[in-house]
Amino acid sequence: MAAAGDKHRPVRGFVRNVDFYSDRDFYCLGVDVKVSDKYLLNLLRQVVSARASGHCEFPGCSNTECDPHHWRSKKNLVIRYDPDACLYLCTWHHTGNTMSAHLNPEGFEIAIIKSGVRTQVWADAVEQKKNLIITGFKKPFMETCKWQLEDELRRIAA
Repeated sequence: MAAAGDKHRPVRGFVRNVDFYSDRDFYCLGVDVKVSDKYLLNLLRQVVSARASGHCEFPGCSNTECDPHHWRSKKNLVIRYDPDACLYLCTWHHTGNTMSAHLNPEGFEIAIIKSGVRTQVWADAVEQKKNLIITGFKKPFMETCKWQLEDELRRIAA
């Protein structure tokens, strides 16, 4: 990580081993950095769905009408486009019952960890990511997320 006084500050998250400095650096490389939030969330949905084989990840549920659930706040860009920070959940387990991820996050966490769907190490790692902050330029970060999500979809499909 660069020191606070440095001209350029690298940012890391789901985007691994990539430093972001400015939009200007990307434009100089001839890269179009226009990527919409909607497009990235759609790519995220596809990756999370493919990883879950299209089924709800709650133990014992086989529902296929699901959405990605961001384990911690999706307002944070580090987590917003990170498939490693998501679970694929049906409406019932996402928001619809007393054991759902939104209505009872503590109970939900216990259930998915005890069942082996995720581990405590995973939950702790997402918690740490949640505390990271993207500083500087959002567009290069989003462009790199796009590349990584598209690469992950290709990898899963292969």
